[in-house]
Amino acid sequence: MRPTPAETIAGVRRILRDIVAPAVTDEYARTRLREVRAVLAQLDWDDAPLRLRTETETMRGLVAEFRRWADEPTTRPTTRAPETFAELNATHAEVAAQLAEAASRLDTWCREHPHDEDARALRQRLIRALAER
Repeated sequence: MRPTPAETIAGVRRILRDIVAPAVTDEYARTRLREVRAVLAQLDWDDAPLRLRTETETMRGLVAEFRRWADEPTTRPTTRAPETFAELNATHAEVAAQLAEAASRLDTWCREHPHDEDARALRQRLIRALAER
């Protein structure tokens, strides 16, 4: 696929730098424009969907592990796998919310059962996964 997502973003960044930036006279707007260019440069846009899918599957595995720990039934997704970036992003947000809820429940459990090392270890893995998002 040409241009690649990374090439497209690089082109947008060049346009912002070479054409838009010289026309912006307000210092506040110039600062925001530099921030936008920096944010666009921080991501490898070609690998973003793959990384998002991998992260989602890792979080999904942790949610399943929590459900097994909590003796809750694990559910298999009955819908088709997300195909677009927007669908994948929505799935990622949904699984992240499930992971956050599981971490919260584990936090409560760990406060009530401070010697349950298995629960504490699982809670740490869930928190780490959330922090890496």
